[in-house]
Amino acid sequence: MKAEGAVSHEVSAGQTLWSIARAYGTTVKDVMSINDLHSIIIRPGMTLKVNPGPVLVLASWYGPGFHGRKMANGEVFDMYEDIAAHRVLPLGTMIMVVNPENGRMIVVSVKDRGPYIRGRSLDLSRSAALKIGMAEDGLKKVVIKVLP
Repeated sequence: MKAEGAVSHEVSAGQTLWSIARAYGTTVKDVMSINDLHSIIIRPGMTLKVNPGPVLVLASWYGPGFHGRKMANGEVFDMYEDIAAHRVLPLGTMIMVVNPENGRMIVVSVKDRGPYIRGRSLDLSRSAALKIGMAEDGLKKVVIKVLP
């Protein structure tokens, strides 16, 4: 497996190869191969290379109730900035988000943690949700891809 186009992921407590592979749209086998791992045992603080693929996820958006509050990265949330919240991807990760219904795309930075509602994988700021045409729906299946 080639490391070309790979991104780095620092393992956090509670993460498994499966959860990391799922978040990046790849397989455990590929993560093990690119990192020359011979066991599924990983530890917090390890840095893994991951070749990300596209992932279809259920996204929601957040705005007024969180505007002006502190985010996981320490910055203040601005619902007019194009940002995202994700539970697993490292803060600062750039991701491309595509609405498959209309083809609209946006690139956002993961700056916060969440969503914490079962079944949802991504929260977009109001600005980002408006730009890809999902703000009125509230929930939308979108395709995300981690950018190198």
